[in-house]
Order: sequence, then structure tokens, then C-alpha cells
Amino acid sequence: MKVIINKKEVLKSFANMQSIVERNNIIPILSSLLMDAKEGRLFLYATNLKISLIDECSAVIEKEGTIALDAKRVYEIIKEAPNDEIVLEEKENTWVKISSGKIVYNLPGNNPQEYPERIKIKEKDPSTIMAPKLLEMVRKTAFAIAEDEGKGSIGALFWEIMDGEKKKLRLVATDAHRLSCIEREKGDKEQFTGDLHAILVPKKGVMELRKLLEDAGDEIIKIWKENENLLVKRDNTVLAIRLMEGEFPDYKKVLSFKGAHKIKLNTTALLDVLRRVSIVLEERLRIIKATLSAGVIRIAAHNSETGEAKEEMGVDYQGDEKEINLNLRYLWDSLNCLNDETFFLEMRGPTEPIRILPEKDVDHVLIVMPMVF
Repeated sequence: MKVIINKKEVLKSFANMQSIVERNNIIPILSSLLMDAKEGRLFLYATNLKISLIDECSAVIEKEGTIALDAKRVYEIIKEAPNDEIVLEEKENTWVKISSGKIVYNLPGNNPQEYPERIKIKEKDPSTIMAPKLLEMVRKTAFAIAEDEGKGSIGALFWEIMDGEKKKLRLVATDAHRLSCIEREKGDKEQFTGDLHAILVPKKGVMELRKLLEDAGDEIIKIWKENENLLVKRDNTVLAIRLMEGEFPDYKKVLSFKGAHKIKLNTTALLDVLRRVSIVLEERLRIIKATLSAGVIRIAAHNSETGEAKEEMGVDYQGDEKEINLNLRYLWDSLNCLNDETFFLEMRGPTEPIRILPEKDVDHVLIVMPMVF
């Protein structure tokens, strides 16, 4: 194989591969990036067996072929190349020569035959969705996915198609302490197929999906299933995520909760209060107490060693006093994902969850469970 690539044109593609490759000694080949030169293009492939990324770059193909090189090292070489023009040439015994200007590298490659079988892309009747819409939905839910994928289905983002007067896509995430549920209607240029119904996308896959969408602009994304994988295509890039098996919790029971009292709050103002009172809290134990009484809601933080803080906000409420202990991070993350300037807070009592409802985004609901001691 011998190819000539342009640094400015390929650097981002090589950079995107870095979070996919595995850097361990169990299966050494997974630390490699597979490069396949054919049909006037350079195809890149990285996988950790659960997530795969396929991309293609423009290149001058002087000799077709396939090589496998350490992904991190080849990326660093391209990033630091003194000239835009970079030449990759396969030598004997899988060694590869990389040159740019006066710098020349000779690197040991791996046998591309040892690389895991690549996912076959058929692109059959895909769902289509606007990239900004899907990015917003992911951003407003992914934070609530359980950190540990070993916890089963709550370590994934649940996708569901809602049929009704207008078809909707719903995403739900929960870690058993909080929940975020959002849905969006199908647009005129979009198509939601059964491939998106009742699937579990693991958290690491969701994070890669978010990266793929972040600079996509107003592009339309194609999504479909190939066996146990969800494939997401943007331009010439395809992300393949192995779906999780299992049953998602019956989240609809939690969504049906309604607080006895509903108050309207300013999102930024409450985040500012939380930031100020949290100064006295330590990282390992960040619990705040919210007390609702006539005309005010008081946010308090207490630590026997570092002190205490409390601050009040005026609210339109005239009922009995209510209080609840909440994990600061869970409340903060839930408020921080909102775009609305104001939201409604529903609460019932110290052992019941609170519900957060953005004032304008009526198709987004968040739940935060109380801390009970």
C-alpha cells in the first residue's frame, strides 16, 4: 500500500478514532487502526468490539492495500507532521514508512488479517432525523444514565417510538436516583422506523454518538439496525454501537407521579443559589435541603466540619411547610440541561420524588429521588 494524504483533510478523522480503540494487552490488535486504500479513497476502521467507527478520507492512492498501525502513534505523527503532504508506504513484514518533509518514520505494523471482522454496512431503509434534534435529545437525557454498565439496562439510553396523531421518538434515561424523559415529533424530512423502537444504547455508545453529532450542523442523520448493532451514518462516517439486551424498568410509573404542590422557579437563579450554598459541602457528601413554606423556598447545606449555608428565593406558595433532602449533583445536572429560563417544580414530601417541568418544553420531564436517612 502507498498513499498520499493531506494533513488538514484527514486529521479530524484520525482524531475521532482515538476514543474507540482499546489500549490493553488482552487483544493487542484492538489498539490498532485499520487503513484500507481502495477505489481512490482511504478507509479508516477502529473497534473495541462494542463500538466501531468507520470513516473515509480523500487520498492519492498509488498502490492499494491494507495496513494496521497503532492508532495513537499514527495520529500523533500526522498531527505533528511539518508538511501538509504525508506519505504512507507499506514495506516488508508489515512495516510502514511514514514521511512528511524531512521527517521519516518506520513503524512496525500488525497483521491486518488478525483484525476482527468488520461490520457489513447495508443501509436498509434507515430512519432519518435532524442532527440538532437528536443531539438535543441526547444532551438532555444522557447525564441520567447509570455510570456502571454492569447495572444492566439502566446503563443504557432507552429509545422508543410513540405512535399517535403524530409519530414521536422518545428517549429515557435513569440511574434509579433520577430520570430524564424527552420526546420529539417526526419532522417532514424525517422518518422513524421500527429499528428505533425499544432499543437500549449503552452509555459509551451514547457518548460517541454525541461526539458524532456535535458539529454536524443541520445535517440529516441516518440510523438503522444490523443484527445486534445500531448504525448511525453522518456523511461518510458510520458509527456502529452494539445494543444492550434486557428489559428497561417500567419508567412510566415514575412519570405518572405528580407533586401536591407546584411552584415556578427561574432556572439560572436556582443554579446560582445551589452554587453558592454548595461552597460549604465536601465532594464526598453533597446533600442539600429544600424547604418550601409560605412565600419562599429555602435551600440549605450543612457540614459539621466545614460549616453551613442557606439562601431563600421568593415563590408563589401559601400551603403547609414541606421539606426534602436532595443530592446536589442530581438536582444540578437536571437543571443544567434545561434551555428554558423558567420551570415548574412539583414536590409532595420528604420521601417522595420531585418533578421538574420546563415551562416551554412540555415534552421533557425530569424526576429526582429524595435522599432518605
